[in-house]
Amino acid sequence: IPFSGALIGNGCVNNTVQNSNEYISFLHEQNLIPSTSNPSSQALAEVAMVKNLGYSPNYYDYRIQSISCNACYGYNYTAWSYWFLQSTVETALNVCGEAGNDAFSGSAGGCISLGSFDSKDSFDYSGALARTLEAGIPVTLYYGKADTACNYVGGYAMASTISWNGQEQFSSQSFEELEISGVEAGQVKSYGGLTFIQVESAGHMVPLDQPAASAYAVNTILSTIA
Repeated sequence: IPFSGALIGNGCVNNTVQNSNEYISFLHEQNLIPSTSNPSSQALAEVAMVKNLGYSPNYYDYRIQSISCNACYGYNYTAWSYWFLQSTVETALNVCGEAGNDAFSGSAGGCISLGSFDSKDSFDYSGALARTLEAGIPVTLYYGKADTACNYVGGYAMASTISWNGQEQFSSQSFEELEISGVEAGQVKSYGGLTFIQVESAGHMVPLDQPAASAYAVNTILSTIA
């Protein structure tokens, strides 16, 4: 299968860079904690955020309050689960065996427990992206600015530390306004094959919150394919 491009949405690629310091910087940048607050850990930062907001924010979108139910993981996935479990949908998606039930029935909420499957993972994902770029294959990273699970500040720090032959030039580029239908949908910067997009009014699920901005991100890859 020809590898034509890599598109990563709200991803944690390198947790040595996307760390608690970047998380705290993100909270300050979004005014989620007071400017005078200087928490010494992510846990304390989250306590400060809850106090400042006056509610426990959704893990994937701080703009909304987290909810609790049998199949809730920040969001209530029940309606989506019922839709995915329809036989016509499973057939259209070529779902095999009981995979649909494993993912969406009962309290699964689209999640499959794999335990600590990646606890010993030592793969260099930033290095893999660097090799991808060096091979002339485009990479696009996009982040919803309201996502606390994988925040855009840490995402940008990760993008800026990818060690490839365009690293310095990418870092020196200024962000430009991403305008869609006359509205600022976010900010984007790009050099060579690397594109970074931060999307306004979107949490972890950018395609759900801002489908037009998500389509723009996808097209940065599709437009390079002959």
